[in-house]
Amino acid sequence: MEQSSTTRILTILDKYLERKDYDGAEKHLLHWLQEAYNTNDDRMQLLLLNELIGLYRKLNNESYCLQTIRNALNTVHKMNITEMCKLCSIPRASLTDFKMGRIKTLS
Repeated sequence: MEQSSTTRILTILDKYLERKDYDGAEKHLLHWLQEAYNTNDDRMQLLLLNELIGLYRKLNNESYCLQTIRNALNTVHKMNITEMCKLCSIPRASLTDFKMGRIKTLS
């Protein structure tokens, strides 16, 4: 997807979040995530998964959050960018959940 598409997706997401329309935000993210899967756009998948992790953590939706973390980590491995991502929020979120006992394994 182009940069303008990414900007538009995130701008619309911000509008949902400003209105506290979390169901709308989730549907919006899931729609574009499916589009990213359909087009094999790994970078967009990772961006959207990261946003979903934040949303699910905010909503305290543990099961969806953990599954989304696993999907994000799988995408990081698939993209072969594990070393580059050591400081990004996905591994930090995963480690936080792992330390709190919500994930038994990070693979």
